[in-house]
Amino acid sequence: MADLLASAEMIDAHVDDLLRAADAYGRFPTPVNDIIEAAGLVEVPNHELDHAVLAQMPPEQRALVVQALPQLEGMLDRQARTLCVTDLVTNENRRRFVKLHEVVHGALPHQQALIYADNAETLSPSTRLMFEREANYGAAHLLFQRAAFAAEARSLSLSVASVQVLAARYGSSIHAAFRRYAETHDRAVLVLRLDLPKVRGGPQIRREQPCSPSWTSRFGAPKFPTHMSPSDFSFLHLDNEVAGETQLVDLNGQPARANVEMFSNFYSRFALLWTTPARPRTDPQRLASLLSSDWTAARRLADRTHRTALARSAGTAPNDHTTGNDNR
Repeated sequence: MADLLASAEMIDAHVDDLLRAADAYGRFPTPVNDIIEAAGLVEVPNHELDHAVLAQMPPEQRALVVQALPQLEGMLDRQARTLCVTDLVTNENRRRFVKLHEVVHGALPHQQALIYADNAETLSPSTRLMFEREANYGAAHLLFQRAAFAAEARSLSLSVASVQVLAARYGSSIHAAFRRYAETHDRAVLVLRLDLPKVRGGPQIRREQPCSPSWTSRFGAPKFPTHMSPSDFSFLHLDNEVAGETQLVDLNGQPARANVEMFSNFYSRFALLWTTPARPRTDPQRLASLLSSDWTAARRLADRTHRTALARSAGTAPNDHTTGNDNR
C-alpha cells in the first residue's frame, strides 16, 4: 500500500485532468463513454482487440496472456488506442468500472510498457499487481468523481438505503459503492462482504472488510474471521435492510455498540456497521425520487432525519430505534 500511496497524488492529477476534459464533474451517472473519448480511446468488441493485441505481443508475453484470457475482464491496446470489456463481465455497472480501469492503465505514463514489455521488471508479478492496484484506485476516483461521492454520502443518513441511492446516482455496482462508502466516510464505518450462504443460517465466508480511517483509529485494522457463523455473529441472521446491533471492543479495551444493517444481492451479502448515533432509515424509493429531480432536497431530507436522530439520542423525542427483532 505504501508504494501505491506514493503514486496516489500523481494518479489523482491524471484523474482530475480526465474528469475535466470529459466535463464529467457533476454529471450523473458518471459519463464513462465521455471519459473514454477524453482519454483518446475507442471501445471495440471483445474479439477484435483479442486478435489485434495478441498479434503484436512478444512470444513470451503472448503465452502469458493466452493463458489468462479466460479470466480477463478487460484489455487495452495502447498502440491502437482501443479498449474492450470481455464477455466475462455481465453486470453493466461492473462493465463501466472495468472500462475506467483500462482508461487508467492507458493514462499513467509509467504503465505505458505493460502490454508490450520485454523486460523482467515490467513483467514481474509484483509490478503487475501494483499496476492493477493503481488502475483500480484511479478507476474508483473516476467513477465516484474523486471526493464528490464522500461529500454526498455525508449529507445522507448512514444506512444501506443511502449506499443504494449513491450507487444508482454514480452508476456503480453496489459492491463498488459499499467499498467506497466504507473507505471514504468521515464516521467510523466498516463493511463486510460475504459469500452467500449455501444454506439459510449457515456459515459465510468473509471476502472483504473495508473500513474508514475513523474505524481504524478506534478499533484498529479489522480482524473479522474468514469463516463467520451466525451463531457467533448474530447480526448475520438479519434480513435485508433490517437494523440491528452488535457489541465490539475498542483499542482501549472499552465495549462499544455498533449499528448493523444487512444487504444481499445475487452475488454477495454485505454487513454495514457503524458507531455513530443511529439515524432513522430513509425510504430508498423516496430518496431515489428526490435524487432524480433535486439533490438539494435530498440533502435537506437527510438533514431533517439527522436532527431527529440527535433529538432522540438526547431524550427529547420518542425513540423508535429498529432492532434486529423488527422485520418491518
